[in-house]
Amino acid sequence: MAKKFSNVQLDEFGIMPNHIHGIIELKESGNKPLSEIVQSFKTSSARRINQLRDSKGIPVWQRNYYERIIRSEEALQNIRKYIINNPLYWEQDELHPNNPAKW
Repeated sequence: MAKKFSNVQLDEFGIMPNHIHGIIELKESGNKPLSEIVQSFKTSSARRINQLRDSKGIPVWQRNYYERIIRSEEALQNIRKYIINNPLYWEQDELHPNNPAKW
């Protein structure tokens, strides 16, 4: 992303089986809104994923995304910790295919 958008810096991120978490820092020198950055990421990654799966045009991402403005260093540290630890709780996730709550 940073190569295409000069105002973007990727901070902590994590890839889960059914979603991703990431902290994107927008520098003031750029002029692209977050929505355009996310759209570009989704488009290019979906194209590549479908190429690898040999399944052209199959939807990969949900239509929208969630965003939160991080307003303090404490909040930033807490969110980084959440992203790092999130994989430890995947088996308890309500969307995990083997979650007993689904049975």
